[in-house]
Amino acid sequence: MFFTLQGPGRDGHRFIPDLYKKGVRNFVVTDRVFADGFTDANFIFADITLAALQQLIIHHRNRFSCPVIGITGSNGKTIVKEWLYQLLHEDHKIFRSPKSYNSQIGVPWNVWQMKEHHELGIFEAGISEQGEMLRLEKMIRPASAFLQILGSTP
Repeated sequence: MFFTLQGPGRDGHRFIPDLYKKGVRNFVVTDRVFADGFTDANFIFADITLAALQQLIIHHRNRFSCPVIGITGSNGKTIVKEWLYQLLHEDHKIFRSPKSYNSQIGVPWNVWQMKEHHELGIFEAGISEQGEMLRLEKMIRPASAFLQILGSTP
């Protein structure tokens, strides 16, 4: 499924013809006009495609009950994530976000890769504007206490 995200100087809708030629048949778009001429493709219409993507990811994340560590801050998120992974990976099946994909688009991509066999998740969350952390928190849904994640009692 392709989400036609918009950003400064970019509009995902313009990629629909090329993706269609490559076999993509499922699109999330903002307007019916973008569906014209693609009779055997499926189109889902959303006012804001990024919000639709994030809602899908929230639904996906809610399928799993394993604890998640959320890491945020101005600096050091990736190294802390990697250190935690190195400390814990021998005892737990861990999913961690690759590289530093910690944005409004990177976090959904990461959470989508979380599977039922994972026992623990480690995600980065980075912000660049007001209100982003709340949206990221809803997708990551971190555990409430680090001690609980490690199996200790507070």
